[in-house]
Amino acid sequence: MPRVVSTLSLLAALLLSPLALPPAAAAPDGPSSGARHCVHNLSDGTEQCFATFTEAIAVATGGAVTDAPADSAKAAGDPAFAQRMDASSNVVAASAVLGISYIDAGYSGASRVWQASYGCDSSLDVDWQISNVGSTWNDKISSARSYSSCQSKYWEHAGFVGASTSWFIDSSYFGSMNDRATSIQFR
Repeated sequence: MPRVVSTLSLLAALLLSPLALPPAAAAPDGPSSGARHCVHNLSDGTEQCFATFTEAIAVATGGAVTDAPADSAKAAGDPAFAQRMDASSNVVAASAVLGISYIDAGYSGASRVWQASYGCDSSLDVDWQISNVGSTWNDKISSARSYSSCQSKYWEHAGFVGASTSWFIDSSYFGSMNDRATSIQFR
């Protein structure tokens, strides 16, 4: 019997030890945690943030694009990257990258990937929209690129009112709309 008790004691000690406990929850995502590149899913409202652009793209594409350049400006200027991003919406079921917004001109700085369950169709109606980008991104977007057959339009105020950009696929600088966007539409 002593052997059974000691075996049970050892088992109990292992189960109650810190090694057996689930890992602590990660710190909240966002600028304070060093996460600069976020993926916002418009289909379910979730958002995940990452330290690198490469990580964000891998998650946004469901693993279809795992080797995106670490430099977001280099990625945005690469036609092969754009083709792979567009193709990823056909490969990954229920996942399409609609576009990427950047804090700085020239597709650089922090980024926010807008992802949804499907891309845009060929009609002129709005397929997806964000009525308010939130306080972290409000009035801070300077450039953007669209994917998955989408065009983007960035509006000055929440609810798609005020000044706006024209519909575009890519814009390396928002001009008069620089650091003024609050809502976005994709068609």
